[in-house]
Amino acid sequence: MVPRLTAAGWVLLLGGCTVQLAPGPARSGFARDPVRDALEGDLRELADAAGALAPRMPPRAISPEMYELGRALFWDGELSGGREEACASCHTKVLVIGMPGPFSIGSGPVLTSRNHLGVGDWDLHGPRFFWDGRVEPLADGRLRNPIGSALPDGVDGPSHAAFLFGGLHPSEMIGKDNDLAAIPGHDFPAIWRALMGRILAFDGYLPRFRAAFPDVDDEAFTYVHASRAMRDYAEVTVRFTGSPWDRFVRGEEGVLSDEALRGGLVFFGRGGCARCHDGPAFSDNDLHNLAVPQFGPGPTPPGTETFDLGRALVTRDPDDSFRFLTPSLRHVGETMPYMHNGVFVHLEDAVRHHLDPVASLESFGPAQVPASYHPFFPTGARDAERLAARRAEVLATLDPLLAEPLDLSDAEVHDLLAFLRALTDPDFTWSLRWVPTSSPTGRTGAL
Repeated sequence: MVPRLTAAGWVLLLGGCTVQLAPGPARSGFARDPVRDALEGDLRELADAAGALAPRMPPRAISPEMYELGRALFWDGELSGGREEACASCHTKVLVIGMPGPFSIGSGPVLTSRNHLGVGDWDLHGPRFFWDGRVEPLADGRLRNPIGSALPDGVDGPSHAAFLFGGLHPSEMIGKDNDLAAIPGHDFPAIWRALMGRILAFDGYLPRFRAAFPDVDDEAFTYVHASRAMRDYAEVTVRFTGSPWDRFVRGEEGVLSDEALRGGLVFFGRGGCARCHDGPAFSDNDLHNLAVPQFGPGPTPPGTETFDLGRALVTRDPDDSFRFLTPSLRHVGETMPYMHNGVFVHLEDAVRHHLDPVASLESFGPAQVPASYHPFFPTGARDAERLAARRAEVLATLDPLLAEPLDLSDAEVHDLLAFLRALTDPDFTWSLRWVPTSSPTGRTGAL
């Protein structure tokens, strides 16, 4: 028997049955605390100005058949080169708890080139996707994507394209020493055809595709259909609305601690966090250079060695160097490590970096991270010289919003961290209910 407090009162979970008990007295039945009332009122005013109180759109309407197809694919290791890693392997908290380093483990296994981005609440993400924004709508109505005008018909927007291209990198789900990795030139259409060949080789998948897309002929099914099903499933399923902050937005009283209330005032006030982390997703969906220390393998394109130029790899504009997408802060207390390269292990480290990025960058070294991170540092005098030169390049395009250090007291940082942790839904870390009990390939959940 597990009692649990909900907005409606206590519930008892008895052998899979839910028994609703009478709710406790509302907070309004107690003596009002004028200090807390003032804090809550001030926080609501500041948050509203930042768009953080905007109502969330209802879930996308999808058929039960689309849901079942999307769930089977999202959790199926057959979609990776080594047939071991699923989308869920990095993009749900169920499977990323306890990862030992700054990068996810791709197929092979190999280390991914960047920290994984996006664990839940996909309906709030976009319209830009990926750390470098390589999928985004353009002003002329076209959709920026890795293959430009060769994008197949049927892609209904940026979120769909993100699932179409997501994970299809040698350091992610493609891996090495397998049939997908052997496709020359990283040919996306060829990879999609190979993936569909794998999927439809299992008898259980074709009936699912037919049920989800009843107007499509068997020979017309492509990875466009598979990726759409996964997108629809993820948006309606991996969705959380029960964080202390969500409850505060809905008008509940007493759900944020005094520290979190004060921290919210720092966040939306003199801390300036909401200049980039605004709206219901706590993200402006823009790209910024935060002077994040260079660390890890990165995409390693020709001529850049181990340094990650971020947005400039997409636009080829030097002014975009080292700019990366503003991540959502929802559930940020549980989505460690932080930044595009996972360089900061603890949330406080990431927060303090924002207070003085220049000093943080210049002082960064092996002493600032766990010993398990040390292999990701370049070594040798020549590397040290390159690092020093690259620091100057990073600072040359530092976002003006962070050009001046911000002097927050330790107490203010403590309160700010309490507010950030209040953005996490308690359900976020025990979402095993999503794992399907079976799949057409038998590789359920890539577990």
